[in-house]
Amino acid sequence: MTASFILALLLSQQELPSQTYSALTDKAYTLYGEGKFSEAADSFKKALDLFPEDGQVWMTYAQACLRADRTAEGIAAGTKVIELGSFGAKVKATAYFEIAAGYCKLKDEKNAWKNLELAMQAGFRDLKTVQTDSRLELLHSNPKWEDLAATKDVTKMTRDEGWRYDTWLLDRELRRIHFNPYIRVTPEQRDGWIRIINSGIPNWSDEKIQVELMKYVASFGDGHTNIRIPSLQRPKIQLFWFKEGIYVTATAPEHKDILGAKIIAVEGKPVEELATLAEPLICHENPQLIKAQVPNVITNTTVLKGLGLNPKSGEVNLTVETVSGDKASVALPLSADFQVKPDWALLSTNSQILTLKNRVDPYWFEHIPELNAVYFQYNSVRSNPQNPLPQFAESMYKFIDENKIQRLIIDVRWNGGGNTFLSKPFIDGLLERRSLKSSPNLFVIIGRNTYSAAQNFTTDIGRACQPIYVGEPTGSSPNFIGESIPYSLPYSKMSGTVSDLYWQRSWPMDDRIWIAPDLPATPSFQAFANGKDPAMEAIKAFIQSSEKSEK
Repeated sequence: MTASFILALLLSQQELPSQTYSALTDKAYTLYGEGKFSEAADSFKKALDLFPEDGQVWMTYAQACLRADRTAEGIAAGTKVIELGSFGAKVKATAYFEIAAGYCKLKDEKNAWKNLELAMQAGFRDLKTVQTDSRLELLHSNPKWEDLAATKDVTKMTRDEGWRYDTWLLDRELRRIHFNPYIRVTPEQRDGWIRIINSGIPNWSDEKIQVELMKYVASFGDGHTNIRIPSLQRPKIQLFWFKEGIYVTATAPEHKDILGAKIIAVEGKPVEELATLAEPLICHENPQLIKAQVPNVITNTTVLKGLGLNPKSGEVNLTVETVSGDKASVALPLSADFQVKPDWALLSTNSQILTLKNRVDPYWFEHIPELNAVYFQYNSVRSNPQNPLPQFAESMYKFIDENKIQRLIIDVRWNGGGNTFLSKPFIDGLLERRSLKSSPNLFVIIGRNTYSAAQNFTTDIGRACQPIYVGEPTGSSPNFIGESIPYSLPYSKMSGTVSDLYWQRSWPMDDRIWIAPDLPATPSFQAFANGKDPAMEAIKAFIQSSEKSEK
């Protein structure tokens, strides 16, 4: 009697489940999404009877039970998540929070408070939920509630008290939530930094305090952990840092006389010096993101005042060198509506510059017959409801197949991110086309604004395919700390986000600070002003050289 026969005999004598584990969990998640919590809990329970080691399933089972008033069952399920111990801190934090809510339902204040504190210590993401979740009302009378939930009334505070409260809350939330707040700065150094800010508050202007808080947040060392000044205003112009310097690339109609001008100074401070002063304020993973952000920072009058300059109220003064070579001083009014509009004057209206043709749509493509290529511009990792991303990807690859397109040029130089998981159809399409996914037929144009989910897309292509990267280095690194957990400061109204996940899209030992181009093509003012795109010019030259060498 063979071993396989014995196994088959034993299995035939067992009562097999009528539904598989995955079918039961799929059904449970669907019911949970429909708000049918008790039915969802039943389905989760059946799944966990089959396989009781999945902490993620235990977590949602706990939430379903608690929302179905099966409180004791929900607390036990949440406790199981923590007992398993093999899941991330954020799942653990949510489990503690749900357990706290359950104990509140049972009027057990002691255990409820204990678990809420553990949730906060584990990095529970949403302080607003702590403050507003009605299930926690039992704890509002606890003398520690105001501190834990940060609900003190800032309207009753003096100016110094308000700023110190914001400083305390900012420091607590960043240290509490961040993936690793001590990568670059020790706990003792952070303590000292906060003491310096608190001691300086009585003697500093509000703008100086804001700048110092910006420096502190930037010290966490990633671009997703950031802080923003409220009610931001800037002049109605767009600036870009080319290799020749910082230039005006777009203006509202009333400022078109300075289109193409080079910025020499801001409020009398040479732009090179100002860029050096601004660098420590910019949250970044590598110097490319500094290059992307400096043009915006140097026209922010709050920052300028915080750095010791004295702009007039409601305007910023620029010293420029115009296209004709003349130097001029221009005072530009500030506006809360400073985004590029259809009626703005643009540096180049040359239709041959594909990269400037349409930066509004998240994705589009165009055939380039002379290169036997498709140019695909991917501007944002989000799906357009009028043309969903999977549908668009299918239509693009169908066009490539039907027209026997030899090359694909993907332009992600303006893509600042979105939802990483949406990019899968693009990668899948490449993997299905052996000739298209390899050098020398696949080009990816990258740059300083290639960031976050777009960085992940760029990294994924490098692992799955053999692209030729073109342009300048990316604005992030192949492995980076990311995610954007929001926070707000009640006194100053400053706000920002904290990063609490490590995105490892490359090998663990990949310590590159960016993805560098195989074909370098630094953005040039002279090129763009003359209707040329250095990245596309580099690709054309490479293709022509390759074709000559093949003959």
